[in-house]
Amino acid sequence: MITNDEFENEIIDIRRVSKVTKGGRNLKFR
Repeated sequence: MITNDEFENEIIDIRRVSKVTKGGRNLKFR
């Protein structure tokens, strides 16, 4: 069973990764 805290942490990690990848791509294209 995955607790709500662990699930929320996973979502936060995904958001952080998505922000980093988007920012990295923008910098590369620039």
